[in-house]
Amino acid sequence: MMSQFTLKLLLLMIIMSSTLILLLFRENINWYVILYNTILQITCLYIVINKIESHNLNYISTANYITYLRLVSVIVLSSYVISNSEIRGAINTFSSLYFVIFSIIIFILDWLDGYFAKTLNEETKFGEDFDQEVDNLLIMVLVISIIIEYDKFFFLLLIPMLRYIFIFTKKYLHWMRRNLYFSLRRKYICGVSIILLISSNLSALPFSLIELLCIINTLLVFISFMIDVLWLYRRKNEKIY
Repeated sequence: MMSQFTLKLLLLMIIMSSTLILLLFRENINWYVILYNTILQITCLYIVINKIESHNLNYISTANYITYLRLVSVIVLSSYVISNSEIRGAINTFSSLYFVIFSIIIFILDWLDGYFAKTLNEETKFGEDFDQEVDNLLIMVLVISIIIEYDKFFFLLLIPMLRYIFIFTKKYLHWMRRNLYFSLRRKYICGVSIILLISSNLSALPFSLIELLCIINTLLVFISFMIDVLWLYRRKNEKIY
């Protein structure tokens, strides 16, 4: 069963990754881009397969396939950022527009996998975690792209890192282990954060506006995390069932 999962995801990875690279890079494909993309794709495939196995899943849902497609796309997008790091510092409007359009497509796929998960009744803990990790990876790529472009705004790294700080802290603070209440705020903040980061990658925007968007974005995400941390802290003396 696991070999079937591996084969299906491997084929999806090869087909989609190759297609997206050809569309994005065209004549600018370099051997190190192919190598970087291949290593990262295989590493992520290995991690995903192991996670599927640890969750004892008997099949991969339609929503999971879409999420995996997003993962492949985000990795290709990161390859694009790395390969364009030399010219992006010179602010290439066409390059940034191409990057933004591709990022928007990935963002739309995020909505699509959630839609299929609910419509087909395929919501699982694995699917939820998988979706959140891919979201965070997309955020990381968008943040790195902005930092490379302007050689500023390093504080943006706090946005993707907050998730891992939260998870790491839960291992050492007992009161952090309580399950959080369902909140649309988290989903909306995540969506708004991605939209602001995509917008901040538009080199046609004035620098002052991009700076403002970056500051607002970081504050929104930080405040959202602090609301959850405070909610957990206030219940630290309550029994966790």
